[in-house]
Amino acid sequence: MFDAILLASYGGPEKIDDINPFLDRILIGKRVPPARRAAIFERYERFDGVSPLPGECRRFLDRLSEAFAAETAPAQPKNSANPVNSTKILADAALQPPTTPRIYWGNLYAPPTFDDAFAQMEADGVRRLFVFPTSAFGSPQSCRRYIDAVRDAVRRRSPEFAARLQIAQTPPFFDLPAYRRAAADALLTALAWDELESNPFDAAAPFSQTAQTPQSLDPLKNVDIADAADFNDAESDDAPPKRLILFSAHSLPTDDALKSAYTAQLLAAATAVLRSTLDAPGFGGQVAEEKNAAEDADATLRFPARNFVFPDAADFPPELRRRLRSVGLDAALAFQSRSGSPGTPWLEPSVADFVRRYKEENPDWNRLIVSPIGFFFENMETVFDLDVELKEVCDELGVSYRRAACCGADDRLVCAVRDLARREPSDFPVCRSAPGACDFSCRRAADPR
Repeated sequence: MFDAILLASYGGPEKIDDINPFLDRILIGKRVPPARRAAIFERYERFDGVSPLPGECRRFLDRLSEAFAAETAPAQPKNSANPVNSTKILADAALQPPTTPRIYWGNLYAPPTFDDAFAQMEADGVRRLFVFPTSAFGSPQSCRRYIDAVRDAVRRRSPEFAARLQIAQTPPFFDLPAYRRAAADALLTALAWDELESNPFDAAAPFSQTAQTPQSLDPLKNVDIADAADFNDAESDDAPPKRLILFSAHSLPTDDALKSAYTAQLLAAATAVLRSTLDAPGFGGQVAEEKNAAEDADATLRFPARNFVFPDAADFPPELRRRLRSVGLDAALAFQSRSGSPGTPWLEPSVADFVRRYKEENPDWNRLIVSPIGFFFENMETVFDLDVELKEVCDELGVSYRRAACCGADDRLVCAVRDLARREPSDFPVCRSAPGACDFSCRRAADPR
């Protein structure tokens, strides 16, 4: 197993004074007009300089530590006249090699940096490192950027440390069952609140119009959220949709997206999330939690060596669209948060353009539920680009807006990371793309098993 885990993330400011240093790191070497930089500054200033991303990372790290602690903690005998001697346990544990990996956190553009993390790893004598990036999808701007950042940070350490350190990084994990189920549950929560809010008898209920509350504060946490409202009202295939589920992801330069099969990854993930959603009890499906848990554990164990075959389609399957229509739903994928040179082609349509066009084509449609499938944790792209900018478009069109929460801190994903860290470095594929590029080769290799 690994003796250390690195949570690799983007970083973000946590107060007003952090904004400019953060932007300096992001924009170094780039020719950005002053007005563009000022606009970015104002976005963070609107939230008192606090990005939600650092807090999301801390929450994930806390839960990961708790997951390891729960796994290694001795069981207290029930109704025992001889309770566990905690002093003896601690003394015995000191004589044993550590069974829980050390956990580190490194960011691309804000403290703690990768250099901070690897300096501490060298001091701690780390030898086998498991890197978990906070992006489920493969692209030059996501997993590849973290691979290159890790390699650069290691090169800045001593030759002895670099020579002894074994590193493995989680390949794109958008098809991991734990990710699919977590995203589906977040979508079901948003759908349930939307259904309850649209019901006339409960129209005054104080439900949020934007992201759901964190899982730990969610009033539906201990309730079968799919049973909170009955979605299974039969509709004809020709009936106009009552609600649109819009899957959203960060736009990329078109060339980068094509080489990394980025859109195909997103469609595959969104398709799986929709199937899980429609299989929930509220849509007439049946849930077997024990079976799901067993399948998730088995899939996690097999995941590093599993290749992925993309479906030969550029849209959701027709049978899935029919299932959606039968319950008054429609679904689409669009992109957001474009940046970079205006002359470079980027993935389209934007979420705003898509919503405007969809409203023109479906004048009676007036309910939007956004699933930010491309974002692992809450960040400025979700709380501003979606909850502020896209919501303003919806308000203008007379369309209600609701967004599912990002699912990164879901306990199932935390446990999946814990289980993957129990594997060996040799179990994980190696990225064979050129530096700065991603061709998804780590998941396309022939599976020897």
